[in-house]
Amino acid sequence: MAGSGAWWKRRPRGPPADPARRAGDRLPRSVVVTLVLLGLLFPLLGASLVVLALTDRYAAARFSGLGRPTA
Repeated sequence: MAGSGAWWKRRPRGPPADPARRAGDRLPRSVVVTLVLLGLLFPLLGASLVVLALTDRYAAARFSGLGRPTA
């Protein structure tokens, strides 16, 4: 396959990582509105989204000293 070796030579160094989150980063309003509407349309999905959000907040507060929090 021609050309695949060129990328390998100029690939990013270091471990792959996601972009750093800043303190004021939030979800776009359209994402929040979409999640709320889907949660109302599908109640079981809404309940699981609430449980996951609360679990994420708890884990981020409880284990904040172990690394970068997720929320």
